[in-house]
Amino acid sequence: MSNYKVHFLGGMAVWLFSLGLFWYQFSGRPVGQLLAFALTSFFICALGSLLPDTDTPKSKIGGLLQALVIATAFLFGATRYFHDFSTPVSSLVSTLIVTAVIFLMFVLLRPRHRGATHRIRANIVYALAVFLVFFLSSGFYDAAFFGVIAFLSYFSHLVLDRQVVF
Repeated sequence: MSNYKVHFLGGMAVWLFSLGLFWYQFSGRPVGQLLAFALTSFFICALGSLLPDTDTPKSKIGGLLQALVIATAFLFGATRYFHDFSTPVSSLVSTLIVTAVIFLMFVLLRPRHRGATHRIRANIVYALAVFLVFFLSSGFYDAAFFGVIAFLSYFSHLVLDRQVVF
């Protein structure tokens, strides 16, 4: 069983390999654009190598996601129910109830560990999402590069877990 450090290193190996493999993509670009390209691909590889473990709160990224859900649920509840300052106690109770319900739904709907997020289908969804974001903003070739490294970094996690399942 690999930990997040091993998965992160796997993603960084993919990042370095892809920078070397796709070096032609960078030729002739200004230095600032090269740096932005390298940092963006670094973020995509780091995220892709850790993303499959969002299905467990025991992982670093899963715990972060859980904290993010709690904070978002609380902010949603606070903006929705805490506008009436004449009754702050009932507004606070309503906010806490909404937060608890949203968090409970999140916990109950979270897939089992090494379930849906440890599948090639999830890998393809991540790669296509990255591709589409960059296709809409920067064109086909950059989007294809980012989509391929997104796929490879996510795939590195599956290989390190020995969970290559469709």
